[in-house]
Amino acid sequence: MAVNPCRIAYFSMEAGLNGLWSLIENRRIPLPEILRRWQGDEIPIYSGGLGVLSGCQIKAAADMELPMIVMVPLYDRFFLQNLATNNWQSENYVHYNPRTHMSLLPQKDPVTVRIQGREVAIRAWHKDIIGRTDFRIPLIGLDTREVNNGQAHDEQITGEIYKSDDYYKIVQRAVLGIGGARVLEKLGYDPDVYHINEGHGAFLILELLRKYNQNLERVREKVIFTTHTPVPAGHDVFEYRRKDTNDGVEDILGDLVPPNIRELAGKEKFNLTALAISGSRDVNAVSGFHAEISANMDVFRMYMPRTRYEDAEAGEGQAEEEIKVNYITNGVHGLTWIAPEFRELYDSHIPGWRENPTLLERADAIPNNAILRAHSIAKSRLVEYINMIQGQTIGAGGEFDPDIFTMGFARRVALYKRGDLIFYDIQRLIEAAGGRGIQIVMAGKAHPSDTDGKGVLQRILHTIKTDSSLQNSDIRIRYIPDYNMMIGALLTSGCDAWLNTPVCGQEASGTSGEKAAQNGVPHISTPDGWWKERMTEGGFTIGPAADCCLNKFDYDPVAHDLYSQLEHLIMPWYYNDPTAWAQVMKGAIKNGGFGTAYRMMKQYEVLYDLEGALRKARAENMAIVIQ
Repeated sequence: MAVNPCRIAYFSMEAGLNGLWSLIENRRIPLPEILRRWQGDEIPIYSGGLGVLSGCQIKAAADMELPMIVMVPLYDRFFLQNLATNNWQSENYVHYNPRTHMSLLPQKDPVTVRIQGREVAIRAWHKDIIGRTDFRIPLIGLDTREVNNGQAHDEQITGEIYKSDDYYKIVQRAVLGIGGARVLEKLGYDPDVYHINEGHGAFLILELLRKYNQNLERVREKVIFTTHTPVPAGHDVFEYRRKDTNDGVEDILGDLVPPNIRELAGKEKFNLTALAISGSRDVNAVSGFHAEISANMDVFRMYMPRTRYEDAEAGEGQAEEEIKVNYITNGVHGLTWIAPEFRELYDSHIPGWRENPTLLERADAIPNNAILRAHSIAKSRLVEYINMIQGQTIGAGGEFDPDIFTMGFARRVALYKRGDLIFYDIQRLIEAAGGRGIQIVMAGKAHPSDTDGKGVLQRILHTIKTDSSLQNSDIRIRYIPDYNMMIGALLTSGCDAWLNTPVCGQEASGTSGEKAAQNGVPHISTPDGWWKERMTEGGFTIGPAADCCLNKFDYDPVAHDLYSQLEHLIMPWYYNDPTAWAQVMKGAIKNGGFGTAYRMMKQYEVLYDLEGALRKARAENMAIVIQ
């Protein structure tokens, strides 16, 4: 077994570690056994797409034997989704003990971070993320429970993810960035590269500045920052001082904040994204379109270095400046998301795909009937699951039927994702079904503090439960509460098409469609995120071009284009022309070959010149081994 010397430190606020299909060896395991295995293996230290994506990165790195170590807070509370009679989401927080899946690292003297003048202790837990070749990436969980003398204020820091008040936001991020760096140092690691996955980990830069005597250039040499959202609300902004509540950044972190912080993090308010940009040698977006959007956001325009170039058309000596945000389009970990029947299919027709998942781009080698047969198995499993839990769902119409065209829509519920768009004109949706039937399965939670997202969910549920024309139509709908990675795996492998309707320019990448594509499920999407780069095959693009609908919330043109394509193209192909539909599925699988975490991590290795760290790691014949 190769030893991991951990030259790359990866800081993330969340991590979706366990995948349903990684627990299942073959397609013959019955559904109740699949669900039983999942319930015993789940580690819910993630909230949504960011955490699931980070889990894919970590697992791909383990498969590729990249010398990485992961730092993440270890939460022990997550919420179940209460949907009241008025269809408004509330949260029921339940305790979970992730420590049963991890081992406590011995600590004679715990690492501490000074918070409002007192030392807050952090325990470190360890779990190996094991790759395809048995290479192991240590994941270190940072925990303030049962180590702070029962002080509730401090014990609760690693309670639930993304607490809503500024005090806990700041201290959670301090535990990750500052505490994580100190745990690494105490374990004996001195990474060559620190990767901040979204701005939550940016307090790491304050700790590195302290370590390197405020030498900003030395810090920048070691740090890479990936930004994940073009939505301004997704970037953390705090007060420096708050006289009334004493919970500004400088109030909480005191001397950990350097005197020149306003040059790095914002003159008026403390912006974590600004700090991450200021302290990193490279800034990375997660799709090409996202890079364009980011370059025009205020925080990037203010803190990103500008590249001067000669404008040939303007004449000799005319110089322009541009902001260059790099990008690596997100991808997903195939062995986590590809259902067993499709793994068997690829084993038979695309040898070597497990070692190099980009080989899925050779999907033309797979016979049409083999693709359709594999999908039929995955769809039957999903339909069995939906009908099994029918009493726990909100729905319209009868039981689901494996012979009826089924669309899936599952993701965090947010205003810009427009989950209610499919119901914009119910009569047109019914007409599109044309008597042949459409089934729609949906899932997703709104963030506890996102009232706009909860409003979208309320409209969806109200429509499903009360629209009389829908109740008497050929449309069957199920909304599955408490969305998680298990439900995501069943839906992305079992639906006939995957629906994605974000406002253009606001979905940074969107990886659920890549999971579906790796299972041969075509995309139906507005031209945003990763789909804007791959929409020539494997699905259907709806609405105006992205540059025509940038940041526009207008439902009408997108919804009616969706209904038109369903009625005149998608439904006829699906029901009447299996050869044409199989070709669309092959295009989806090719897109899945592009949308792999393997390709993503290879690009990180090349674009950010990680070869030096990798050569150094592979040349070492010993490493610190976490016991």
